[in-house]
Formats: sequence, C-alpha cells, structure tokens
Amino acid sequence: MAQIQVAYTSIIDRAFVLHGKLLEGKLVPGSSLYIPLDRYSQLAGAVSRVEYQDDAKLWDIVIVCPDHEEAELLEMLIIHDEVLEVA
Repeated sequence: MAQIQVAYTSIIDRAFVLHGKLLEGKLVPGSSLYIPLDRYSQLAGAVSRVEYQDDAKLWDIVIVCPDHEEAELLEMLIIHDEVLEVA
C-alpha cells in the first residue's frame, strides 16, 4: 500500500489528475486510489497512469473517467493537502 499527500488536482480531457508527494510505498497503474467522503464511506478510483514530475518533485496519478462531468465532480471534492491511500 502507498500513501500520497495531494498538493493539487487538475482535469485533462476526461482524466482527473492528482499531483502529490509520495509518502510511502510504490505507485503502479491498475491500483486503486481511495478518497474518503466521510468517516464511514470512501470513493475508489482506478489508477490509469502514474508519472513523475522531476522538476516539481511530484507524482501525477491519472484516473480516466467515462466523461468530463465525472472528472469535474471528483475535482469538486477539494482534496488538497489530504493524505490518500493507494492499494
């Protein structure tokens, strides 16, 4: 299991992208990213692609959505500065 601290998010076409610092573990495509909604529930997204921004020292985790509207809904969660689990 990996943990990433989210610095910021963005939308590129139909993809929701989390940009953050890897705190522990290894990030691999095909794993699941878990976004807590409240104390009892969480949203899971399939990691499609993982890239490293060498200049910013941040990882990009790409979750491809079925449409642009779903990517916009994910960005509305405002998960900046949160630590998320990837497994």
